[in-house]
Amino acid sequence: MMVWPSLRPRRAYPLLVVAAMTSMVSAAGLTALPAEAHSTTIERVFSLSPVEDVDVSEWNDENSPAGNYNSHLATGTIYGYAIRALLRFDTGVLPPGTVTSATLSLSNNAAPSCGPEVGEGIQVRRVTSAWSQEFLHWGNKPDSTTEDAQIATKAVTPECETWPDRVEWPVTGIVQDWVDGAENHGLVLQSPSEDTSVDNYRWFWSSENPDLHPLHDPPVLTVTVAVVSAPRIFKCYLGPADLPMSGGIKVLSLTPTAGTVVTDPAGGAIGEIEIEHDPAATGQGTGPIWSASAPYSVTVPPGVLQNGWDIRWRCRATNPAAGTHSDWYPWRYGTVDVP
Repeated sequence: MMVWPSLRPRRAYPLLVVAAMTSMVSAAGLTALPAEAHSTTIERVFSLSPVEDVDVSEWNDENSPAGNYNSHLATGTIYGYAIRALLRFDTGVLPPGTVTSATLSLSNNAAPSCGPEVGEGIQVRRVTSAWSQEFLHWGNKPDSTTEDAQIATKAVTPECETWPDRVEWPVTGIVQDWVDGAENHGLVLQSPSEDTSVDNYRWFWSSENPDLHPLHDPPVLTVTVAVVSAPRIFKCYLGPADLPMSGGIKVLSLTPTAGTVVTDPAGGAIGEIEIEHDPAATGQGTGPIWSASAPYSVTVPPGVLQNGWDIRWRCRATNPAAGTHSDWYPWRYGTVDVP
């Protein structure tokens, strides 16, 4: 589950990556290259919940695979066995950019003892091969890498002043790898050495919470991405419209739809549209007639346009939260000609 990102303006950075994804909209004769963008860098914050989380131990085999509906995630070493917890988050929602911070946070409720440094701690690693919580056992557990791995030694028990309490790992390097194109197979939590001669375990609440207990906080991956806000506009139209063989655009309604196709790698882009009298049509009026902003389209209200008027319109893309905008799309000219 994704929480709507927050936006915070930042100091300008060099242009990182500008994604151009368009949704084609039909309108007669209204095709042009994207308008130039005026850009800045902002931070977007995402809080992600697991799409999969499960623990697997040495005693899980093909005949007794890991259960994926437990309210707990166990990891570490206990009773002479090793246990690992696997989590995967949908990082496909993250935009291209620089990951300025990423934190994995789980609510810990059981451990050998309470304190900031208990045993070797628990290490988080980036998983490098495929797995599925539907059929997982020790024999088909995935591989992982120690590159960018992190260890948290904090442990929480009912004897702690705060119980349960969250344990966190900085995973900025791991998430940046995913943003840069590494395949996301998730994360694994395990004892760093997996020395089964000592008890070094943690129990965390999982994403399954059948009793909806308020203390059963699920795992969270919080990611902050510095991304360039560079709005672009790909279409600007009034419709319904006709483009006769004789030339010129005919707007076929007194309440046409004014629409745009806009995008911004930082998200949050909307379209602005302005309608004016055609300066060449003397005697019909001068200057602005109507303007509006909308994510996709908006209807020109009744009483704004008159049949027979020669008009012109233009659009641009803006990102109100980032304070950025594209250049104006070139003026389009037409005549209000209602059949």
